[in-house]
Amino acid sequence: MKDIKIREGKTNKSSLYILPNKVRNEIDGNMVIKCKYNTLAMLDSRFFEKWWFRAFLALMIFFIWQLFYSISKVQSLDEERATLQATIEVLHRKSDGLRLEILEKERTLTRLNSRVSEVDTLIRDHISLVPKNRKSEPTIFFITPTSFRAAQKADLTRLSYTLSHVPNLHWIVIEDSDEKIGKY
Repeated sequence: MKDIKIREGKTNKSSLYILPNKVRNEIDGNMVIKCKYNTLAMLDSRFFEKWWFRAFLALMIFFIWQLFYSISKVQSLDEERATLQATIEVLHRKSDGLRLEILEKERTLTRLNSRVSEVDTLIRDHISLVPKNRKSEPTIFFITPTSFRAAQKADLTRLSYTLSHVPNLHWIVIEDSDEKIGKY
């Protein structure tokens, strides 16, 4: 085994730790490295200056960065997917509610259309019973003064049914007040 003596100023101390089967001894401030082989197994600092090594290192850094970037994108896509699924669920609930409202409105519309057709039929039947010569008959104005009384509504309702059969009748209902307004 051959001893190699390296001066302290020219040694790269970090490269000493990667040598296999080495023994470090310090003698009077100088480093002595013992190796099995005649060649020194240290990485030379010029190794990092080679263009192909720097290109390889840059390429590896780029691929590692791409890997971490794609992983972060996949995680953000998972979060976005969960958000979109929640939004879709909310929109499905809203659409179901709106469908129920539409069905209710269609039911109401159908009911109102049937009521309109019933009223239209009643009006046509009632108009067909009215004689054609009614326009030549005189108009009758029927004025009814009223005052506040609990049974008066029932009396006026019965009177309206009776007067509805009189042709060319205009019924005017006037409510009198409890207090006199003027000298009259």
